[in-house]
Amino acid sequence: MGMVRLATVALLLVAAPVFAASVVTYELQLGGDNHAAAIKAGTRQAYTSGSATDNQTYPPGVLNWAANLAVSGNQDQPGHPSNGLPVQGVANFVINLELRSGSAAGPLVSNVSYYSSIHSGAGALTCADCAGGYTIPGGAPFCAGAAFTYIFNMYNLGWGPGTVLEALSSVGGYTGPYMEIGMYPTVDVGNTSGDGQVLGVGAGYGQWSRGGGFATLTSKGVGIPTASGGLGVLPLVEGQIDTSQLANGTYVLKLTPGAGHNVLRGDVDLVTPPAAGNPEVQAFAVPANQVVGDTITFVIGQSAVLAVTPNNQNIAAGGGSTSFTVSNAGPSTTLNYNATTSDSWLHITGGASGSCPPDATITVTVDPNGGPTQRVGTITVTAAGAQGSPKQVTVTQEGLVPIALVSAASVRTHGTAGQFGIPFFPTPNSECRPGGPTTLALTFNRPPVNSGGGAVTADDVMIYADSSAVTVTNAATNGSVLTLTITGVVSPDRLYLDLSGVYDTEGNMVGDVACLAVIHGDASNDRVTNTSDYVYVRGRIGAAVGTSNFRADVNVDGQINTSDYVSVRGRIGQSYGGC
Repeated sequence: MGMVRLATVALLLVAAPVFAASVVTYELQLGGDNHAAAIKAGTRQAYTSGSATDNQTYPPGVLNWAANLAVSGNQDQPGHPSNGLPVQGVANFVINLELRSGSAAGPLVSNVSYYSSIHSGAGALTCADCAGGYTIPGGAPFCAGAAFTYIFNMYNLGWGPGTVLEALSSVGGYTGPYMEIGMYPTVDVGNTSGDGQVLGVGAGYGQWSRGGGFATLTSKGVGIPTASGGLGVLPLVEGQIDTSQLANGTYVLKLTPGAGHNVLRGDVDLVTPPAAGNPEVQAFAVPANQVVGDTITFVIGQSAVLAVTPNNQNIAAGGGSTSFTVSNAGPSTTLNYNATTSDSWLHITGGASGSCPPDATITVTVDPNGGPTQRVGTITVTAAGAQGSPKQVTVTQEGLVPIALVSAASVRTHGTAGQFGIPFFPTPNSECRPGGPTTLALTFNRPPVNSGGGAVTADDVMIYADSSAVTVTNAATNGSVLTLTITGVVSPDRLYLDLSGVYDTEGNMVGDVACLAVIHGDASNDRVTNTSDYVYVRGRIGAAVGTSNFRADVNVDGQINTSDYVSVRGRIGQSYGGC
Protein backbone atom coordinates (compact mmCIF):
# COMPACT_ATOMS: atom_id res chain seq x y z
CA MET A 1 0.00 0.00 0.00
CA GLY A 2 1.12 3.55 -0.65
CA MET A 3 2.72 5.87 1.86
CA VAL A 4 0.11 7.97 3.68
CA ARG A 5 0.89 11.40 5.06
CA LEU A 6 -0.19 12.14 8.64
CA ALA A 7 -2.78 14.91 8.79
CA THR A 8 -4.50 16.74 11.62
CA VAL A 9 -5.97 13.49 12.88
CA ALA A 10 -5.42 11.64 16.14
CA LEU A 11 -4.39 8.04 15.53
CA LEU A 12 -5.67 5.09 17.45
CA LEU A 13 -3.95 3.53 20.43
CA VAL A 14 -5.11 0.28 21.97
CA ALA A 15 -4.21 0.02 25.64
CA ALA A 16 -3.38 -3.68 25.66
CA PRO A 17 -3.39 -5.92 28.70
CA VAL A 18 -0.45 -8.27 29.07
CA PHE A 19 -1.15 -11.47 27.13
CA ALA A 20 1.14 -14.09 25.64
CA ALA A 21 0.58 -12.85 22.10
CA SER A 22 -1.08 -10.10 20.12
CA VAL A 23 -4.71 -10.79 19.17
CA VAL A 24 -6.95 -8.98 16.68
CA THR A 25 -10.63 -9.80 17.30
CA TYR A 26 -13.70 -9.04 15.17
CA GLU A 27 -17.31 -8.76 16.30
CA LEU A 28 -20.14 -8.73 13.75
CA GLN A 29 -23.41 -6.87 14.28
CA LEU A 30 -26.61 -6.44 12.30
CA GLY A 31 -29.40 -3.91 12.00
CA GLY A 32 -27.53 -0.65 12.59
CA ASP A 33 -28.03 2.62 10.72
CA ASN A 34 -25.42 3.85 8.21
CA HIS A 35 -27.26 7.17 7.61
CA ALA A 36 -26.98 6.69 3.86
CA ALA A 37 -29.11 9.70 2.93
CA ALA A 38 -26.97 12.07 5.01
CA ILE A 39 -23.75 10.70 3.54
CA LYS A 40 -25.05 10.97 -0.02
CA ALA A 41 -25.98 14.57 0.71
CA GLY A 42 -22.41 15.30 1.81
CA THR A 43 -22.86 15.19 5.61
CA ARG A 44 -20.48 12.91 7.44
CA GLN A 45 -22.31 11.08 10.20
CA ALA A 46 -21.18 8.35 12.56
CA TYR A 47 -22.62 4.87 12.16
CA THR A 48 -25.29 3.89 14.70
CA SER A 49 -24.47 0.46 16.09
CA GLY A 50 -26.79 -2.51 15.68
CA SER A 51 -27.04 -5.78 17.64
CA ALA A 52 -24.35 -8.43 18.13
CA THR A 53 -26.91 -10.89 19.56
CA ASP A 54 -27.58 -14.08 17.64
CA ASN A 55 -31.03 -15.19 16.41
CA GLN A 56 -32.53 -11.74 15.96
CA THR A 57 -35.33 -11.57 13.38
CA TYR A 58 -35.23 -9.12 10.47
CA PRO A 59 -37.76 -8.56 7.68
CA PRO A 60 -36.69 -9.25 4.08
CA GLY A 61 -34.98 -6.26 2.46
CA VAL A 62 -31.75 -4.32 2.91
CA LEU A 63 -30.00 -5.36 6.12
CA ASN A 64 -27.10 -3.34 7.51
CA TRP A 65 -24.04 -5.14 8.82
CA ALA A 66 -20.92 -3.90 10.55
CA ALA A 67 -17.76 -5.24 12.19
CA ASN A 68 -16.04 -3.92 15.30
CA LEU A 69 -12.33 -4.50 15.73
CA ALA A 70 -10.41 -4.92 19.00
CA VAL A 71 -6.69 -5.44 19.66
CA SER A 72 -4.85 -6.73 22.73
CA GLY A 73 -1.70 -8.51 23.91
CA ASN A 74 2.05 -8.39 23.43
CA GLN A 75 3.96 -9.01 20.23
CA ASP A 76 5.30 -12.56 20.21
CA GLN A 77 8.11 -12.41 17.66
CA PRO A 78 11.38 -13.82 19.04
CA GLY A 79 14.43 -11.98 17.77
CA HIS A 80 12.49 -8.91 16.74
CA PRO A 81 13.09 -5.65 18.67
CA SER A 82 9.36 -5.47 19.53
CA ASN A 83 9.15 -8.97 20.99
CA GLY A 84 7.27 -8.98 24.33
CA LEU A 85 6.10 -5.39 24.05
CA PRO A 86 2.39 -4.44 24.07
CA VAL A 87 1.06 -3.71 20.61
CA GLN A 88 -0.15 -0.15 20.13
CA GLY A 89 -2.86 -0.42 17.51
CA VAL A 90 -3.81 -1.83 14.12
CA ALA A 91 -1.86 -1.01 11.00
CA ASN A 92 -3.61 -3.17 8.38
CA PHE A 93 -6.63 -5.44 8.13
CA VAL A 94 -8.26 -7.53 5.39
CA ILE A 95 -11.46 -9.56 5.79
CA ASN A 96 -13.68 -11.80 3.68
CA LEU A 97 -17.45 -12.17 4.07
CA GLU A 98 -19.76 -15.01 3.17
CA LEU A 99 -23.45 -15.74 3.78
CA ARG A 100 -24.50 -19.30 4.53
CA SER A 101 -27.87 -20.93 5.00
CA GLY A 102 -28.88 -22.71 8.22
CA SER A 103 -25.51 -22.75 9.96
CA ALA A 104 -21.90 -21.65 9.60
CA ALA A 105 -21.23 -24.92 7.78
CA GLY A 106 -24.31 -24.64 5.56
CA PRO A 107 -24.32 -23.95 1.82
CA LEU A 108 -23.36 -20.55 0.45
CA VAL A 109 -26.34 -18.35 -0.39
CA SER A 110 -26.35 -17.48 -4.09
CA ASN A 111 -29.25 -15.03 -4.37
CA VAL A 112 -27.83 -12.25 -2.21
CA SER A 113 -26.30 -8.87 -3.12
CA TYR A 114 -23.76 -6.84 -1.13
CA TYR A 115 -24.12 -3.06 -1.29
CA SER A 116 -21.79 -0.27 -0.32
CA SER A 117 -22.55 1.79 2.74
CA ILE A 118 -24.56 4.38 0.81
CA HIS A 119 -26.02 2.27 -1.98
CA SER A 120 -29.75 2.85 -2.49
CA GLY A 121 -30.39 -0.43 -4.28
CA ALA A 122 -31.59 1.48 -7.36
CA GLY A 123 -28.77 0.26 -9.59
CA ALA A 124 -25.07 -0.39 -9.71
CA LEU A 125 -22.54 2.36 -9.37
CA THR A 126 -19.64 2.01 -11.73
CA CYS A 127 -15.94 2.17 -11.07
CA ALA A 128 -15.92 5.59 -12.71
CA ASP A 129 -17.90 6.84 -9.70
CA CYS A 130 -15.10 5.86 -7.34
CA ALA A 131 -12.17 8.11 -6.52
CA GLY A 132 -8.66 6.91 -7.23
CA GLY A 133 -7.40 3.92 -9.13
CA TYR A 134 -6.48 1.47 -6.44
CA THR A 135 -6.37 -2.31 -6.73
CA ILE A 136 -7.10 -4.89 -4.08
CA PRO A 137 -4.58 -7.59 -3.12
CA GLY A 138 -4.10 -9.85 -6.12
CA GLY A 139 -4.48 -7.05 -8.62
CA ALA A 140 -8.26 -7.16 -9.18
CA PRO A 141 -9.99 -3.78 -9.61
CA PHE A 142 -11.32 -2.63 -6.28
CA CYS A 143 -14.82 -2.00 -7.66
CA ALA A 144 -15.11 -5.67 -8.54
CA GLY A 145 -13.77 -7.28 -5.42
CA ALA A 146 -13.47 -4.90 -2.45
CA ALA A 147 -16.57 -4.19 -0.44
CA PHE A 148 -15.21 -1.14 1.30
CA THR A 149 -12.15 0.91 1.83
CA TYR A 150 -8.79 -0.30 0.61
CA ILE A 151 -6.64 2.38 2.27
CA PHE A 152 -7.04 5.04 4.91
CA ASN A 153 -7.44 8.49 3.37
CA MET A 154 -5.98 10.43 6.24
CA TYR A 155 -5.18 13.83 4.77
CA ASN A 156 -6.76 14.16 1.37
CA LEU A 157 -10.37 15.13 2.12
CA GLY A 158 -11.71 13.83 -1.19
CA TRP A 159 -14.11 10.98 -0.64
CA GLY A 160 -15.78 8.29 -2.69
CA PRO A 161 -19.35 6.99 -3.02
CA GLY A 162 -19.51 5.41 0.44
CA THR A 163 -18.11 6.04 3.90
CA VAL A 164 -16.87 3.66 6.56
CA LEU A 165 -16.29 5.30 9.92
CA GLU A 166 -13.80 4.50 12.61
CA ALA A 167 -14.26 5.68 16.16
CA LEU A 168 -14.42 9.46 16.02
CA SER A 169 -11.65 11.67 17.34
CA SER A 170 -10.89 15.32 16.83
CA VAL A 171 -7.56 17.05 16.39
CA GLY A 172 -7.31 20.59 15.09
CA GLY A 173 -11.03 20.70 14.36
CA TYR A 174 -10.98 17.80 11.88
CA THR A 175 -13.06 14.80 12.94
CA GLY A 176 -11.99 11.45 11.59
CA PRO A 177 -10.22 9.65 10.15
CA TYR A 178 -12.59 8.24 7.55
CA MET A 179 -11.81 5.29 5.33
CA GLU A 180 -13.22 6.72 2.12
CA ILE A 181 -11.31 5.41 -0.85
CA GLY A 182 -11.92 2.05 -2.48
CA MET A 183 -15.57 1.43 -1.65
CA TYR A 184 -17.42 -1.50 -3.15
CA PRO A 185 -20.25 0.29 -4.98
CA THR A 186 -21.72 -2.47 -7.15
CA VAL A 187 -24.71 -4.74 -6.65
CA ASP A 188 -23.14 -7.64 -8.56
CA VAL A 189 -23.55 -11.02 -6.94
CA GLY A 190 -20.52 -12.46 -8.68
CA ASN A 191 -17.04 -11.56 -7.52
CA THR A 192 -13.57 -13.02 -7.47
CA SER A 193 -14.60 -16.20 -5.66
CA GLY A 194 -18.23 -16.91 -6.53
CA ASP A 195 -21.71 -16.19 -5.23
CA GLY A 196 -22.42 -15.44 -1.59
CA GLN A 197 -18.98 -13.98 -0.88
CA VAL A 198 -17.20 -10.64 -0.81
CA LEU A 199 -13.42 -10.72 -0.66
CA GLY A 200 -10.69 -8.24 0.14
CA VAL A 201 -12.44 -5.81 2.47
CA GLY A 202 -9.58 -3.95 4.06
CA ALA A 203 -7.55 -0.86 4.85
CA GLY A 204 -4.21 0.07 6.31
CA TYR A 205 -0.78 1.65 6.03
CA GLY A 206 2.44 0.30 4.70
CA GLN A 207 4.57 3.09 6.20
CA TRP A 208 4.41 5.86 8.77
CA SER A 209 5.30 9.35 7.56
CA ARG A 210 6.40 12.11 9.93
CA GLY A 211 6.97 15.72 8.92
CA GLY A 212 5.26 17.96 6.40
CA GLY A 213 4.37 20.43 9.13
CA PHE A 214 2.69 17.85 11.38
CA ALA A 215 5.65 16.82 13.50
CA THR A 216 3.98 17.92 16.73
CA LEU A 217 1.35 15.16 16.55
CA THR A 218 2.45 12.34 18.82
CA SER A 219 -0.56 10.00 19.01
CA LYS A 220 0.09 6.36 18.14
CA GLY A 221 -1.99 3.71 16.46
CA VAL A 222 -4.84 3.85 14.00
CA GLY A 223 -8.33 5.20 14.64
CA ILE A 224 -8.78 6.84 18.06
CA PRO A 225 -6.60 8.93 20.39
CA THR A 226 -4.20 7.53 22.94
CA ALA A 227 -6.41 8.15 25.99
CA SER A 228 -9.41 6.26 24.63
CA GLY A 229 -7.87 2.85 25.22
CA GLY A 230 -8.45 0.87 22.05
CA LEU A 231 -10.36 0.08 18.90
CA GLY A 232 -13.96 -1.05 18.95
CA VAL A 233 -15.70 2.19 19.97
CA LEU A 234 -17.60 2.31 16.67
CA PRO A 235 -17.82 -0.18 13.80
CA LEU A 236 -14.70 -0.12 11.67
CA VAL A 237 -16.34 -1.46 8.51
CA GLU A 238 -20.00 -1.62 7.52
CA GLY A 239 -22.32 -2.14 4.60
CA GLN A 240 -25.57 -3.66 3.38
CA ILE A 241 -26.90 -7.05 2.33
CA ASP A 242 -29.98 -7.27 0.11
CA THR A 243 -31.99 -10.16 1.60
CA SER A 244 -35.19 -9.47 -0.35
CA GLN A 245 -34.72 -12.63 -2.47
CA LEU A 246 -34.03 -14.95 0.47
CA ALA A 247 -36.52 -17.54 1.68
CA ASN A 248 -37.69 -17.29 5.27
CA GLY A 249 -35.27 -19.10 7.53
CA THR A 250 -32.01 -19.00 9.47
CA TYR A 251 -28.79 -17.59 7.99
CA VAL A 252 -25.22 -17.07 9.17
CA LEU A 253 -23.00 -14.15 8.15
CA LYS A 254 -19.39 -15.30 8.49
CA LEU A 255 -16.33 -13.02 8.72
CA THR A 256 -13.03 -14.72 7.92
CA PRO A 257 -9.77 -12.80 8.47
CA GLY A 258 -7.68 -12.46 5.32
CA ALA A 259 -3.90 -12.21 4.96
CA GLY A 260 -2.49 -8.81 5.86
CA HIS A 261 -3.27 -8.20 9.53
CA ASN A 262 -0.51 -6.06 11.00
CA VAL A 263 -0.25 -4.29 14.32
CA LEU A 264 1.70 -1.26 15.45
CA ARG A 265 4.94 -2.52 17.01
CA GLY A 266 5.56 -1.46 20.58
CA ASP A 267 9.16 -0.22 20.21
CA VAL A 268 8.64 2.36 17.45
CA ASP A 269 9.44 5.93 18.46
CA LEU A 270 6.49 7.94 17.27
CA VAL A 271 6.90 10.64 19.90
CA THR A 272 10.25 12.28 19.19
CA PRO A 273 9.79 14.77 16.32
CA PRO A 274 12.20 14.37 13.40
CA ALA A 275 14.76 17.03 12.68
CA ALA A 276 13.41 20.12 10.93
CA GLY A 277 13.18 19.62 7.19
CA ASN A 278 13.87 15.89 7.52
CA PRO A 279 10.57 13.96 7.27
CA GLU A 280 10.80 10.60 8.92
CA VAL A 281 9.48 7.40 7.38
CA GLN A 282 9.33 4.37 9.66
CA ALA A 283 8.34 0.78 9.08
CA PHE A 284 6.13 0.38 12.08
CA ALA A 285 3.91 -2.65 11.32
CA VAL A 286 4.54 -6.23 12.44
CA PRO A 287 2.25 -9.22 11.77
CA ALA A 288 -0.45 -9.93 14.35
CA ASN A 289 0.13 -13.23 16.14
CA GLN A 290 -3.53 -14.23 16.05
CA VAL A 291 -6.66 -13.00 14.27
CA VAL A 292 -10.12 -14.11 15.39
CA GLY A 293 -13.09 -13.88 13.03
CA ASP A 294 -16.77 -14.03 13.89
CA THR A 295 -20.16 -15.35 12.84
CA ILE A 296 -23.63 -13.99 13.56
CA THR A 297 -26.83 -16.01 13.16
CA PHE A 298 -30.05 -14.28 12.18
CA VAL A 299 -33.56 -15.08 10.95
CA ILE A 300 -35.32 -13.65 7.91
CA GLY A 301 -39.11 -13.41 7.74
CA GLN A 302 -40.20 -15.34 10.81
CA SER A 303 -41.24 -12.41 12.93
CA ALA A 304 -41.61 -12.97 16.62
CA VAL A 305 -44.67 -11.32 18.20
CA LEU A 306 -44.34 -9.91 21.71
CA ALA A 307 -47.28 -10.54 24.06
CA VAL A 308 -47.46 -9.52 27.72
CA THR A 309 -50.48 -10.46 29.87
CA PRO A 310 -52.47 -9.23 31.62
CA ASN A 311 -52.57 -5.58 30.59
CA ASN A 312 -52.97 -4.47 34.21
CA GLN A 313 -52.55 -5.92 37.68
CA ASN A 314 -54.40 -4.44 40.70
CA ILE A 315 -52.76 -4.39 44.10
CA ALA A 316 -53.79 -3.14 47.53
CA ALA A 317 -52.47 -0.01 49.21
CA GLY A 318 -50.31 -2.08 51.53
CA GLY A 319 -48.13 -3.24 48.64
CA GLY A 320 -46.89 -6.74 47.90
CA SER A 321 -46.00 -8.49 44.67
CA THR A 322 -47.60 -9.32 41.34
CA SER A 323 -46.52 -10.78 38.01
CA PHE A 324 -46.94 -10.64 34.24
CA THR A 325 -46.48 -13.35 31.62
CA VAL A 326 -44.26 -12.74 28.55
CA SER A 327 -44.82 -14.94 25.51
CA ASN A 328 -44.00 -15.16 21.82
CA ALA A 329 -47.29 -15.13 19.92
CA GLY A 330 -45.52 -15.52 16.57
CA PRO A 331 -43.71 -18.47 14.97
CA SER A 332 -41.13 -20.49 16.82
CA THR A 333 -38.42 -17.84 16.44
CA THR A 334 -36.72 -17.00 19.73
CA LEU A 335 -37.85 -13.71 21.26
CA ASN A 336 -35.41 -11.96 23.60
CA TYR A 337 -36.93 -9.33 25.88
CA ASN A 338 -36.03 -6.78 28.55
CA ALA A 339 -38.39 -5.26 31.12
CA THR A 340 -37.88 -1.84 32.74
CA THR A 341 -39.81 0.67 34.81
CA SER A 342 -39.23 4.31 35.69
CA ASP A 343 -41.64 4.26 38.65
CA SER A 344 -39.66 4.28 41.89
CA TRP A 345 -42.36 2.39 43.80
CA LEU A 346 -42.23 -0.56 41.41
CA HIS A 347 -39.32 -3.03 41.53
CA ILE A 348 -38.74 -5.76 38.95
CA THR A 349 -37.44 -8.56 41.15
CA GLY A 350 -37.60 -11.45 38.68
CA GLY A 351 -37.61 -12.05 34.94
CA ALA A 352 -36.24 -8.61 34.02
CA SER A 353 -34.82 -10.23 30.88
CA GLY A 354 -35.26 -13.55 29.18
CA SER A 355 -36.29 -15.39 26.04
CA CYS A 356 -39.45 -17.05 24.72
CA PRO A 357 -40.53 -19.74 24.12
CA PRO A 358 -41.26 -21.02 26.70
CA ASP A 359 -43.29 -18.32 28.38
CA ALA A 360 -41.47 -16.19 30.95
CA THR A 361 -42.68 -14.46 34.11
CA ILE A 362 -41.89 -10.90 35.19
CA THR A 363 -42.21 -10.50 38.97
CA VAL A 364 -42.87 -7.03 40.36
CA THR A 365 -42.65 -5.97 44.00
CA VAL A 366 -44.83 -2.97 44.93
CA ASP A 367 -44.08 -0.55 47.78
CA PRO A 368 -46.93 0.44 50.15
CA ASN A 369 -48.95 3.47 49.04
CA GLY A 370 -48.97 5.91 51.95
CA GLY A 371 -51.24 8.41 50.22
CA PRO A 372 -55.02 8.41 49.79
CA THR A 373 -54.88 8.60 45.98
CA GLN A 374 -54.79 5.65 43.60
CA ARG A 375 -51.60 5.45 41.52
CA VAL A 376 -50.70 3.72 38.24
CA GLY A 377 -47.20 2.56 37.31
CA THR A 378 -45.89 1.26 33.98
CA ILE A 379 -43.72 -1.72 33.05
CA THR A 380 -42.18 -1.45 29.56
CA VAL A 381 -41.21 -4.70 27.82
CA THR A 382 -38.98 -4.46 24.73
CA ALA A 383 -38.04 -7.25 22.30
CA ALA A 384 -35.74 -6.22 19.46
CA GLY A 385 -37.06 -7.25 16.06
CA ALA A 386 -40.41 -8.49 17.38
CA GLN A 387 -43.79 -7.23 16.28
CA GLY A 388 -45.70 -5.47 19.04
CA SER A 389 -42.53 -4.20 20.71
CA PRO A 390 -42.36 -2.29 22.95
CA LYS A 391 -45.33 -3.37 25.05
CA GLN A 392 -46.50 -1.47 28.12
CA VAL A 393 -48.49 -2.96 30.98
CA THR A 394 -49.61 -1.27 34.18
CA VAL A 395 -49.87 -1.82 37.91
CA THR A 396 -52.79 -0.01 39.58
CA GLN A 397 -52.45 0.44 43.33
CA GLU A 398 -55.26 1.60 45.55
CA GLY A 399 -54.85 4.65 47.76
CA LEU A 400 -54.48 4.21 51.47
CA VAL A 401 -57.84 4.27 53.38
CA PRO A 402 -57.45 5.57 56.97
CA ILE A 403 -57.94 3.03 59.74
CA ALA A 404 -61.52 2.23 60.69
CA LEU A 405 -63.33 -0.32 62.83
CA VAL A 406 -64.87 -3.02 60.63
CA SER A 407 -66.52 -5.21 63.27
CA ALA A 408 -66.62 -5.90 67.02
CA ALA A 409 -67.83 -8.94 68.94
CA SER A 410 -68.09 -10.23 72.50
CA VAL A 411 -66.50 -13.68 72.43
CA ARG A 412 -67.15 -16.53 74.92
CA THR A 413 -66.24 -20.21 74.95
CA HIS A 414 -69.24 -22.59 75.07
CA GLY A 415 -67.67 -25.73 76.49
CA THR A 416 -66.59 -28.21 73.88
CA ALA A 417 -68.80 -26.52 71.27
CA GLY A 418 -66.15 -23.83 70.79
CA GLN A 419 -66.07 -20.04 70.72
CA PHE A 420 -68.96 -17.88 69.60
CA GLY A 421 -69.07 -14.12 69.27
CA ILE A 422 -72.02 -11.76 69.65
CA PRO A 423 -71.42 -8.89 67.21
CA PHE A 424 -72.16 -5.38 68.46
CA PHE A 425 -70.64 -3.30 65.64
CA PRO A 426 -71.83 -2.08 63.21
CA THR A 427 -75.19 -3.66 64.26
CA PRO A 428 -75.77 -3.53 68.02
CA ASN A 429 -76.87 -6.63 69.93
CA SER A 430 -77.09 -7.58 73.62
CA GLU A 431 -74.73 -9.81 75.57
CA CYS A 432 -77.04 -12.43 77.14
CA ARG A 433 -74.54 -14.78 78.76
CA PRO A 434 -74.01 -14.46 82.54
CA GLY A 435 -70.49 -13.48 83.62
CA GLY A 436 -69.82 -11.63 80.37
CA PRO A 437 -68.53 -9.96 78.40
CA THR A 438 -64.93 -10.97 79.14
CA THR A 439 -63.27 -10.84 75.71
CA LEU A 440 -63.86 -8.30 72.96
CA ALA A 441 -62.50 -8.93 69.43
CA LEU A 442 -62.16 -5.73 67.35
CA THR A 443 -61.39 -6.04 63.64
CA PHE A 444 -59.99 -3.03 61.71
CA ASN A 445 -59.37 -2.48 58.02
CA ARG A 446 -55.65 -2.09 58.76
CA PRO A 447 -53.30 -3.25 61.53
CA PRO A 448 -53.76 -0.97 64.56
CA VAL A 449 -50.92 0.69 66.50
CA ASN A 450 -50.79 3.16 69.37
CA SER A 451 -49.98 6.86 69.06
CA GLY A 452 -46.26 6.13 69.08
CA GLY A 453 -46.48 3.51 66.36
CA GLY A 454 -46.03 0.58 68.75
CA ALA A 455 -48.36 -2.20 69.80
CA VAL A 456 -51.72 -1.22 71.31
CA THR A 457 -51.74 -1.74 75.10
CA ALA A 458 -54.52 -1.89 77.69
CA ASP A 459 -53.85 1.76 78.53
CA ASP A 460 -54.61 2.84 74.93
CA VAL A 461 -58.26 1.69 75.10
CA MET A 462 -60.92 2.98 77.50
CA ILE A 463 -64.23 1.18 78.14
CA TYR A 464 -66.94 3.01 80.07
CA ALA A 465 -70.21 1.66 81.46
CA ASP A 466 -73.30 3.25 82.97
CA SER A 467 -73.11 1.19 86.19
CA SER A 468 -70.03 -1.06 86.06
CA ALA A 469 -66.40 -0.33 86.87
CA VAL A 470 -64.87 -1.94 83.79
CA THR A 471 -61.14 -2.62 83.58
CA VAL A 472 -59.12 -3.52 80.46
CA THR A 473 -56.61 -6.03 81.74
CA ASN A 474 -54.90 -6.99 78.45
CA ALA A 475 -54.64 -5.98 74.78
CA ALA A 476 -53.18 -8.17 72.04
CA THR A 477 -52.87 -7.48 68.29
CA ASN A 478 -52.80 -10.13 65.56
CA GLY A 479 -52.70 -8.50 62.15
CA SER A 480 -55.81 -6.31 61.91
CA VAL A 481 -57.55 -7.86 64.98
CA LEU A 482 -57.25 -6.28 68.42
CA THR A 483 -58.36 -8.54 71.30
CA LEU A 484 -59.24 -6.95 74.67
CA THR A 485 -59.62 -8.78 77.97
CA ILE A 486 -62.00 -6.98 80.39
CA THR A 487 -63.40 -7.49 83.91
CA GLY A 488 -65.98 -5.87 86.16
CA VAL A 489 -69.07 -5.93 83.96
CA VAL A 490 -72.46 -6.36 85.65
CA SER A 491 -75.95 -6.77 84.22
CA PRO A 492 -77.95 -4.89 83.16
CA ASP A 493 -75.59 -2.25 81.81
CA ARG A 494 -74.28 -0.58 78.68
CA LEU A 495 -70.60 -0.44 77.56
CA TYR A 496 -68.96 2.22 75.38
CA LEU A 497 -65.59 1.74 73.65
CA ASP A 498 -63.32 4.78 73.42
CA LEU A 499 -60.74 3.98 70.66
CA SER A 500 -59.11 7.40 70.53
CA GLY A 501 -55.77 5.81 71.51
CA VAL A 502 -55.76 3.52 68.46
CA TYR A 503 -54.09 4.68 65.20
CA ASP A 504 -52.71 3.40 61.89
CA THR A 505 -49.07 3.65 60.87
CA GLU A 506 -49.71 6.96 59.05
CA GLY A 507 -51.02 8.60 62.25
CA ASN A 508 -54.77 8.40 61.53
CA MET A 509 -56.90 7.89 64.67
CA VAL A 510 -59.87 5.54 64.84
CA GLY A 511 -63.02 7.65 64.75
CA ASP A 512 -65.59 4.92 65.34
CA VAL A 513 -67.54 4.42 68.60
CA ALA A 514 -68.91 1.01 69.61
CA CYS A 515 -71.58 0.20 72.18
CA LEU A 516 -72.68 -3.12 73.77
CA ALA A 517 -75.80 -3.71 75.86
CA VAL A 518 -75.35 -6.28 78.65
CA ILE A 519 -78.62 -8.04 79.62
CA HIS A 520 -78.00 -11.52 81.00
CA GLY A 521 -80.67 -14.03 80.03
CA ASP A 522 -81.84 -12.03 76.99
CA ALA A 523 -81.59 -15.07 74.73
CA SER A 524 -84.09 -13.65 72.23
CA ASN A 525 -82.08 -10.38 71.88
CA ASP A 526 -85.01 -8.01 72.48
CA ARG A 527 -83.33 -5.94 75.28
CA VAL A 528 -85.42 -7.53 78.07
CA THR A 529 -85.34 -10.87 79.89
CA ASN A 530 -88.90 -12.25 79.98
CA THR A 531 -91.11 -15.16 78.88
CA SER A 532 -90.00 -14.76 75.26
CA ASP A 533 -86.57 -15.93 76.35
CA TYR A 534 -88.17 -19.02 78.03
CA VAL A 535 -89.83 -19.80 74.73
CA TYR A 536 -86.57 -19.21 72.76
CA VAL A 537 -84.57 -21.60 74.98
CA ARG A 538 -87.29 -24.24 75.32
CA GLY A 539 -87.67 -24.50 71.55
CA ARG A 540 -83.98 -25.41 71.19
CA ILE A 541 -83.45 -27.81 74.10
CA GLY A 542 -81.39 -30.81 73.00
CA ALA A 543 -80.02 -29.21 69.84
CA ALA A 544 -76.27 -29.09 69.20
CA VAL A 545 -74.78 -25.67 69.89
CA GLY A 546 -73.89 -23.81 66.69
CA THR A 547 -73.72 -20.37 65.15
CA SER A 548 -77.50 -20.16 64.67
CA ASN A 549 -78.56 -21.08 68.23
CA PHE A 550 -75.65 -20.46 70.61
CA ARG A 551 -77.62 -17.65 72.38
CA ALA A 552 -79.89 -20.39 73.80
CA ASP A 553 -76.83 -21.85 75.60
CA VAL A 554 -77.12 -19.05 78.13
CA ASN A 555 -74.81 -20.61 80.71
CA VAL A 556 -72.10 -21.34 78.06
CA ASP A 557 -71.60 -24.99 79.03
CA GLY A 558 -71.80 -26.18 75.44
CA GLN A 559 -75.31 -27.67 75.76
CA ILE A 560 -78.87 -26.37 75.47
CA ASN A 561 -80.89 -27.92 78.29
CA THR A 562 -83.03 -27.11 81.35
CA SER A 563 -80.11 -25.40 83.12
CA ASP A 564 -80.29 -22.64 80.49
CA TYR A 565 -84.06 -22.41 81.16
CA VAL A 566 -83.29 -21.98 84.87
CA SER A 567 -80.62 -19.34 84.15
CA VAL A 568 -83.15 -17.27 82.21
CA ARG A 569 -85.82 -17.65 84.90
CA GLY A 570 -83.47 -16.26 87.58
CA ARG A 571 -83.06 -13.02 85.60
CA ILE A 572 -86.65 -12.28 84.65
CA GLY A 573 -87.33 -8.55 84.59
CA GLN A 574 -83.85 -7.31 83.60
CA SER A 575 -83.90 -4.80 80.75
CA TYR A 576 -81.89 -1.92 79.34
CA GLY A 577 -82.19 0.58 76.52
CA GLY A 578 -80.39 -0.07 73.28
CA CYS A 579 -77.14 1.47 72.15
